[in-house]
Amino acid sequence: MIKVIGIGIRAGDVSIRGAEAIRSADVVIVKTAFTSTYTYFKNIEHVTLDELFEKAGDFEELNKIIVDKIIELSENKNSVYCVHGSACDDDTVKELKKRIAVEIIPSVSFASDALTRYVSDSYVSYSASEYQSMIYNAHLPLVVKEVDSRFSASDLKLKLSEFIEEEREITVIDKDGEKTVKLYELDRLDNYDYSTTVLIEPKPFTDKTRYTFDDLVDIMHRLRAPDGCPWDKAQTHKSIRANLIEECYELIEGIDKDDQEIMREETGDVILQALFHMVIGEDTGEFTIGDVISELCAKLVSRHTHIFGADKASDADGALSAWERAKSKEKKYTCVSDKMCKISRSLPALMRAAKVQKAAVKAGFEWDCIDGALDKLDEEKEEVRRTVTQEDAFEECGDLLFACLNVLRFKRVEPEEALTFATDKFIRRYTRMEEIAKADGIDIATLNVNEQQTYWEKVKAEEKA
Repeated sequence: MIKVIGIGIRAGDVSIRGAEAIRSADVVIVKTAFTSTYTYFKNIEHVTLDELFEKAGDFEELNKIIVDKIIELSENKNSVYCVHGSACDDDTVKELKKRIAVEIIPSVSFASDALTRYVSDSYVSYSASEYQSMIYNAHLPLVVKEVDSRFSASDLKLKLSEFIEEEREITVIDKDGEKTVKLYELDRLDNYDYSTTVLIEPKPFTDKTRYTFDDLVDIMHRLRAPDGCPWDKAQTHKSIRANLIEECYELIEGIDKDDQEIMREETGDVILQALFHMVIGEDTGEFTIGDVISELCAKLVSRHTHIFGADKASDADGALSAWERAKSKEKKYTCVSDKMCKISRSLPALMRAAKVQKAAVKAGFEWDCIDGALDKLDEEKEEVRRTVTQEDAFEECGDLLFACLNVLRFKRVEPEEALTFATDKFIRRYTRMEEIAKADGIDIATLNVNEQQTYWEKVKAEEKA
């Protein structure tokens, strides 16, 4: 077993227990001499690992090299490994614990030292090397330790700018003391070393210009609070049902236009509507935000059996097939009609019909080629011609539409998109038809259908030219 000693942030931080362990050790290993606490070892025989820092390409490799050296130096000896700070949150110690048994004697941590400026029992702490996996909690102080170079500070600044505004004031603590700087200045300082620590304190909503998902949840709870917004408090699942549909279509419009500004705004509005339902669910005791997120994550894991299970998928079709198999198992479908009946009747009629047809096709209910679908379309057209009553027309026209979808499916054409395109084309042509007629001094509405058709053909010819 190796004893790991935290030597704290400043000279004098080593505990009595830690000092005793160092005095009685056969081998004293110090991670680095480039700290303010290194003076403690002035009269103690020891070895430092600074030469290893230049041999690694990244922090992960460095941690493994350091651990290899510690194990080599400690073989059959009573050894201690001394690290700056607490020792409990040191990355090399985490790696060492994976390999051998250790006893940790902690001291003052980077986080506790930084938080003397902010009284809090709770906080979030990372080392700067962990910036890529950093998750920001808007409610708690964030402490980032070991910002040991300008490059590290630059990477950290870019990551933090995803969560907070660049003008946000942060506290930097280094060997010269503490200073308050703005986030954009984080990589413009001097004296970066192993002891450099960054502290970011929470701020109220009204002082922020950049927000997180946690902020959004808090705002929604505030709006629904007893003294919140009267309109937001009055809403129910049903009262805002149409809003979700509207926002989804507005997002789709942004996607169709490839307009990033619209997409960004409308994606936010869709998230807002989903969150609104979650908060209402919490208020009514139906379900919580945690329930929704947990079930979603569980579904993603259970249905991606080619990622989290034994299935294999080499392309998108294979992945979709694996998803469908997992879904059928989860939903306990016993036949194809089970799947059809579970397709929501609230979907747009074209979309629902296309999904029903897709389910039938997967069960082998399909023509050999498109000719069968086209023949069926001709058959349904004739049946529409023969209808007499409105009731018959209603039924046969529905069959005609359903038959049209079979043709589109054979051609791999998405029905909603195709119909939207055709409608836009009709509007464009009719607008142009009116413009041409107006130039001739004619109101298009006064013409009979044959005369209007003449103008229609002019527009089509104009487009082809």
